[in-house]
Amino acid sequence: MSSYDTASIFTQYCYLDFDQTWEMANSIKRQERCKSMVSNGAVFLASLLRNVNLTMYWGEEFEIGFGSELRQSKAGRALVATFTPPYLAIPDEVAYWTSKGIESYTLQWQNYKSIGLTTTYNIVNAYGAAYSFALQSTATYARFTSATSYIMYWALDSDLAYVWSNRTSMSHKSLLRASSRFAFSNASLQDILIEDWYLPQPPWSANYALVSSLLGPFGSIDMVYVTVPSTLRQFVQTILSVAAPARQRHSDAYMAISSTSGTAPAP
Repeated sequence: MSSYDTASIFTQYCYLDFDQTWEMANSIKRQERCKSMVSNGAVFLASLLRNVNLTMYWGEEFEIGFGSELRQSKAGRALVATFTPPYLAIPDEVAYWTSKGIESYTLQWQNYKSIGLTTTYNIVNAYGAAYSFALQSTATYARFTSATSYIMYWALDSDLAYVWSNRTSMSHKSLLRASSRFAFSNASLQDILIEDWYLPQPPWSANYALVSSLLGPFGSIDMVYVTVPSTLRQFVQTILSVAAPARQRHSDAYMAISSTSGTAPAP
């Protein structure tokens, strides 16, 4: 993954640094929720900046959103210095994360892109030559036109793009809560989404109004993966344990089932 693409890693950042000095959540309520997430390395932007040169592609945007505010203090300048190469070796970085109480790196759910994955193994001959063979290969693809998760939150790359551009009232604002130029001091990200037509103009239909009032505001909703309930797992396992012997006893009937390509199910 290029340093450009790392800004689209889908997580909502809570803090810039692992010491939780520089807060980043775009609403007060979300910053409160962040207190329960501090064992997750994905809510700290430092987890990215300590390992990737984000400013290679996002230099001006980073300076507007973070750099200009950080450079106003000695502590901020010292923090920026830790984000420049050379980076720590992986074992040393792991040890550093552990010392800060990090136990996991868990992203959030989104549906504007599908993550590609390639799994390979190497066969090495007696002469030391390695030959790579693919076990699995899934292509990355984007589906921006049909995505629905943007209104929950739109990722760091959009934050950076919008503080750089002149399209909305976020223009040339900071992404740090401590800044006097904080982008969301007098407006929420929901307001920005309405301003740039990601959300319809109010008054809203019942579905938008209900989600905003119960979970919102839009733009500050955490899309957290939830583990399948144990009761549901047990239920499915029971069905499979009953169905497997039946398939074996009546293999002819099982093989006669039409494939999905030959059926047209209707809801």
